[in-house]
Amino acid sequence: MMTAMLRTRTRTLSLLAAGLLAAGLFAAACGDAPGAPAAVSSSLTVSSTHGPVGAVVTLDYQSFEPGVVTIHVGQSVKWTWADKLPYDVQFSDGLTSPTQITGTWYRTFNTPGTYTYQCSFRERMTGTVIVEPSSAP
Repeated sequence: MMTAMLRTRTRTLSLLAAGLLAAGLFAAACGDAPGAPAAVSSSLTVSSTHGPVGAVVTLDYQSFEPGVVTIHVGQSVKWTWADKLPYDVQFSDGLTSPTQITGTWYRTFNTPGTYTYQCSFRERMTGTVIVEPSSAP
C-alpha cells in the first residue's frame, strides 16, 4: 500500500514539474524580442487604487485595441489581457505593468498630455493615451 502511494506521489510531482517546464518554455517561445519573459503571472492584477475608468484597452492578437484612447484628468485606463500570451504595458516614464497572460491592470492619469506605451516584448505593439483637462468647472 505504501509503495502504491509513493508511486502516485512521484507521478504527480513529475507531472507538475513537466507542466511548469512546459509553461516556461511556452512563455519564452511567445516573445519575439530578446529578453522574453521566463515567468509569467496568470493571476488577476489590479493596482490598489484607481480613478474612474475612462477607457478600456484589450491586449489581443499581439496588439493594443484600440491603439489610441482619450480620457480626462483623474480618469484611469484599464488594460485587459485577452489572448493568453505574455504581455506588459511599459510607459516611457518607467511605469510598467506586470507581465501577465490574463487579468487586468489600471493606470490613473493626473496630468494632461499624450502618453505613449508599448509591450516590452513586441516592439511593434504600441499605444497612446491622450489625457485632456478635466471637464469639471
